[in-house]
Amino acid sequence: MINLLLADDHKIIRDGLKAVLTFSDASIQVVAEASNGKEVLEQLEKEKIDVVLLDMNMPEMDGLETTTYIARNHPETKVLILSMVENEHLIAKVFQAGAQGYLLKSAGREELIHAIEIVHKGSRYVTAQITLSLLGKLSHSELPITYTDSVSSPVTSMENVTKSEKLGPRTEVGHTGQPEGIGLSKREMEILQLVAKGYTNAKIADLLFTSKRTIENHRQSLLAKTGCNNTAMLIHFASSHHLLD
Repeated sequence: MINLLLADDHKIIRDGLKAVLTFSDASIQVVAEASNGKEVLEQLEKEKIDVVLLDMNMPEMDGLETTTYIARNHPETKVLILSMVENEHLIAKVFQAGAQGYLLKSAGREELIHAIEIVHKGSRYVTAQITLSLLGKLSHSELPITYTDSVSSPVTSMENVTKSEKLGPRTEVGHTGQPEGIGLSKREMEILQLVAKGYTNAKIADLLFTSKRTIENHRQSLLAKTGCNNTAMLIHFASSHHLLD
């Protein structure tokens, strides 16, 4: 069971999030709530908290300041930022402060649960919508953001990835539109399209009427065939080779 602290200065938001998590099948328990940064720190002294779902804009102490304190004084507690702002510079700051994840408030229930589970396992999470936006800017700048997903456990920092790695292995595009030597199956192409849209493994399994385990195996195959280390690199590879057109 994941012990979660909900931190948002709007009670209606906390109530909504709590309801979503309570009536889900996920092993997530809301054990504490806070309406500002100082209350977060107080709750951390009272309860065993695994993950803090932290609003970025709060009174007393904002999300950035609170994250910095948690990282220094409660390193075992993971921080998942919840924000309305889609800004790569802000995202970089919260990760540098010690956050494990960044989730937009526009995310759905499945992505919320998925993000909580991912950061609890020790990996980092960035909303798929933001990942796609940032990948589109990689050709212009080096962004100090770390991307991970439920498929690949290694944490790969984009600032440590060479230009050739960002583009995937050196390949030539064949007549099918796929890079020669890749050989993606029709089902793998379908899954690739859905991955690029930000769907979770569970959602893709539902859409394709198969099991979550089967989707996980296909995604591992996609990573192996393309030479990518994680989903962010896979999406960039697919986009750069026009596999998402």
